[in-house]
Amino acid sequence: MKGYLTTCDGAQFELPTLLKWEFSYTGSVPCDSFTLRCAYEPAMAEVLRRAVRFTAREDGTVEFAGVVDECGVTCDEKGLQLEVSGRGMAALLLDNEAEAVTYQRAALSEILKDHAAVCGVAWEPRGEVYGTGEYAVASGSSRWKAIEGFVRRCGLTPYFTREGVLCLRGAAEGRRLVLEEPEGVIEASYRDRRYGVLSEVTAVNRAKKLRQTVRNEAFLARGGSCRRVVYVPSRSVNELRYTGRYQIEKSAEDARELTVTLAGSVDAEPMDRVELSLARLGVRGTFRVSETLYTLSASGETTELTLWEV
Repeated sequence: MKGYLTTCDGAQFELPTLLKWEFSYTGSVPCDSFTLRCAYEPAMAEVLRRAVRFTAREDGTVEFAGVVDECGVTCDEKGLQLEVSGRGMAALLLDNEAEAVTYQRAALSEILKDHAAVCGVAWEPRGEVYGTGEYAVASGSSRWKAIEGFVRRCGLTPYFTREGVLCLRGAAEGRRLVLEEPEGVIEASYRDRRYGVLSEVTAVNRAKKLRQTVRNEAFLARGGSCRRVVYVPSRSVNELRYTGRYQIEKSAEDARELTVTLAGSVDAEPMDRVELSLARLGVRGTFRVSETLYTLSASGETTELTLWEV
């Protein structure tokens, strides 16, 4: 693995051999992140002061592309060491605020031009998609929220690749993997969370006197009881229904979470669907990869998978 820093004037600098690194991939929010350590030389000081981007490559393939957030130098018995940390390219959308605007009939290309291009974010080509009715970006919204709010209403999910490119997928477009009693399990944990899961959401538009209630039937059947009322400026019952459904789905997203740490490198990406069984925990089912964490240290290479049951 080789690491490269790109400065604000476009120059690229190859880092010394990486002694330790940690790459976390979520593809979404919270965004991807990285931390690395390597030897430090005083001549690197000016490069570090101007560093804005980080890229990791292995055998010519980009394994991480992101934004440099912090550089630090330590001095101990191991000598001078540099630590660089940062986030994936989604950080550019999260850190920049959008102006309030209402689109009468927004198109995907228009949304991406207004909120991704302006931040220097590249996206994967996709056929044109149009929203239904008006789409409003509220004051104080991030560029990420402006994009995510629109594409999710179109049945798509925004995510970033390892190369730092924004892509849009449908719900069923991730890969399907099978891990039957996987070898090299170092640690595993499973939790079933009830707190915070919504049983019912009522979305209300006071101005138009519209209301729509959406129920989480699966959670209600298990005795769940957590109702919310949200007031939104949606102009139709369908939009109110979407709001309620979205709130329920987000609340239950990580309710059943399995974390597995495996020796070595496991090829699993966020949004992949995994058929997995771990008899020791009494767990068997279908999970979606929420986060993949690759770590290399003196003790070797490991992969930690955070999986949400679906």
